[in-house]
Amino acid sequence: MIRLVSPLPYRKPSELPLPSWFDPAKWPHFAAPELISAVYRCQRCGICRATQGCRAMERASAVAPEVATPRGKIAVIRALLEGRLSPGELPPEFLRGVVDCNHCGRCDSPCIVNVAYREGLSPELNIDHARLFRALSQALKDHGVDLAAYLPPAAGGAPEPAQGPDGGEPVGDLEKRQKQTRRQAILSMRRRNRAFWSSPRAAEIAAECRAIKDRSMAGLPALVELAVERLERNGFHVHRAATKGEAQAVVERLLRGAGTVVKGKTITGREIDLANYIRTLGVEVIETDLGERLLQLAGGEPTHKHHPAVHLDLEQVQAVVEPDLGEPVPATVDDLAGAAARALHRHMLRAGWGVVGCNALAAEDGVVFTLENEGNLRWVTSIPENLLIVAGIEKIVRTFMEASYLCWATGYFAMSQVTTYIDTIAGPSKSADIMMQFARGVHGPKNVHIILLDNGRADCLRAGYGEAIYCLNCS
Repeated sequence: MIRLVSPLPYRKPSELPLPSWFDPAKWPHFAAPELISAVYRCQRCGICRATQGCRAMERASAVAPEVATPRGKIAVIRALLEGRLSPGELPPEFLRGVVDCNHCGRCDSPCIVNVAYREGLSPELNIDHARLFRALSQALKDHGVDLAAYLPPAAGGAPEPAQGPDGGEPVGDLEKRQKQTRRQAILSMRRRNRAFWSSPRAAEIAAECRAIKDRSMAGLPALVELAVERLERNGFHVHRAATKGEAQAVVERLLRGAGTVVKGKTITGREIDLANYIRTLGVEVIETDLGERLLQLAGGEPTHKHHPAVHLDLEQVQAVVEPDLGEPVPATVDDLAGAAARALHRHMLRAGWGVVGCNALAAEDGVVFTLENEGNLRWVTSIPENLLIVAGIEKIVRTFMEASYLCWATGYFAMSQVTTYIDTIAGPSKSADIMMQFARGVHGPKNVHIILLDNGRADCLRAGYGEAIYCLNCS
């Protein structure tokens, strides 16, 4: 029987009060609660980099692409509003990206917060990128920043006319085909899940999840300390990282010279640019999630947070799987998936490190939870001698049962059914079968490290926007 817990009354972002720390006199163009909420709702996942036809990102690609991405600009807006950055400190590359943005709204489409099959359920929670970036341009002008100095010479001193996300620049046949493939897949998920999302059972589960998150976020600082203590007691090597840079420094200490790393899908890992950073250390990174592996082989950017290669059709998948396996593969879903898995198993068996994310963390027991459908995480967390887990502190809850419930609920909100695997990790592999003395690293990892990442989450709570990190990343 599901225990009902009444959630707090829901209020649209536009109906919320402005946070007490916000200075509307200094930032009048951002003086709307829905804009402040949008800044904190950005998941920093990076899927906005897949936006087609974005002039700002195209022109910045050869110099500093990140500063022109929607997530990069939203991060700067947040830093400005919180007083961590002043308009006079903004680099020229960023200002060029501000000028190049024509506020067309194309980046609304790939944004995971705005993903198509959720628009009908919660449109008020969408991020209006065009409105945010117009406000940014106006605010910088008010603060004396000469944006005209950063106009591209080729434009003759005048910006290009704005175009809507569905109009303007033509795309090639391949891009059209990929867009159609993605649309069909998203609509299929929408049809599959709509009945569950609108059911009374979904409302009950959502209420319980919210209650768990309310309790956890209210006592998060104490829960972090408890989690560190219990994780270390269980044999984890715990590394606390306040920023992306600190997390990357831990990764460098652990993985430099590692040879080959097999990696599971981790949204927090994307936040710290984990895979790319490991490659800069001269270490081979093999993505083991099927979608991410296909994208790694095919190249390009993800078009969905959990289904990054959903835009590839059977022929495109076949074209990358056959060379990887080294043999012909029929162009069917089952054959291609099986062939890609067989090729991945070779890498998993020789890797010295596995890297995964975390879906929930039970502080009282010091236990990490992962969930998946493919089974690749079971290989990654069991075969290599060393394991690294990357977890945002918002994943911490108090009890084992609360963590279990959130993982169970995540599967239902993602697929209308429980996921195939929900696994727990309570430290290194061990056995006491010889003289009742524990030996570590028996059939699984001997060394288990975990990075607990803050990277603005505590600031988000203090600022009154803790709900933005309630997200379970279910879809």
